[in-house]
Amino acid sequence: MRELSPGLKSFFFIAALLFALRIIFGFVAFPVPVAIVLSFINTAVFVGLPVYAMFRAASHGWTASHGLAFLSAGIVLHIGGAVLARYVAGQGSQGEVAFMAIVQTGILAWTLGIGTLLSLVVRDKNLMIPIAVFLVGFDMFLVFNPDSPTRRMLENAPAVTQNVLATVPAAKSTETPKSGVYDLARVGPADLLFAATFFTLMFRFEMRAKKTLAWLIPVLVVYLLVVILFSGISIGPISLAMLPAMVPIGLTVLLVNWREFKLQGQEIVGVVLVTALSVALAAFGLYRAKQADAQRPELPAATSTTDADPTVPEQEGSPPPGP
Repeated sequence: MRELSPGLKSFFFIAALLFALRIIFGFVAFPVPVAIVLSFINTAVFVGLPVYAMFRAASHGWTASHGLAFLSAGIVLHIGGAVLARYVAGQGSQGEVAFMAIVQTGILAWTLGIGTLLSLVVRDKNLMIPIAVFLVGFDMFLVFNPDSPTRRMLENAPAVTQNVLATVPAAKSTETPKSGVYDLARVGPADLLFAATFFTLMFRFEMRAKKTLAWLIPVLVVYLLVVILFSGISIGPISLAMLPAMVPIGLTVLLVNWREFKLQGQEIVGVVLVTALSVALAAFGLYRAKQADAQRPELPAATSTTDADPTVPEQEGSPPPGP
């Protein structure tokens, strides 16, 4: 049997570590001050470690068969864990904690699989520019446009989002009224997917993968902290509770590796056209958000009481924060 590459060994170790941490935070309760501190530490851990796992795995010599293997295994874990969590364990049960940890492991695996498969299609490193530029505008369109499938799912199907998004678990306090899994924030799996794609391309074309990692992790951690800490604030029609994460990912990849690209003739024209399309998509998303904000009726101020865990800013039934 062929020995695993160092990159894949690191990936599996990180996946196992994240799984174990999810189990711990699903079962163990902490004093309120400790739970608050741990919850925000989790922002760095559950954003930084998955990105680092993608970076380490990207150094593997990927083939289509390897990518398909990770994609297939990830889908089995993801769907199997979600079905078991809902129909076998039940909400709030101890079994749900374990099965939802399996779901998150599955997301990590299939995003790596698809990301590496996409990287195999890209034959020229210059193509990373239009790909990143397009993803920035398209993600803004999906997140800001109230009629996009992404926004409709987030707002109308919170139970579905729990099963399809990568999560940052909150540390439960001893005052938590319910057992089960609490999410501090949620992140779209496409963000991990394209992180895997870009890192795999950077390793193949011998670009600045390590430097990109050194910038990308702190940028994403700060980005998510803004979402968590300022989720109740809006700048015009833009709620800070929902920000597109492909913006910092795409811009970081391009800025760190800009000297690696050598565009010529038609490539420059192509990038200009893709940039125009990306700007148009982002502008339309912002325009629709502004329209929806103007049409939203103002509600009278109201007060309410809740038995929510003080360490968990998001409450059940509210749109999940996160890029």
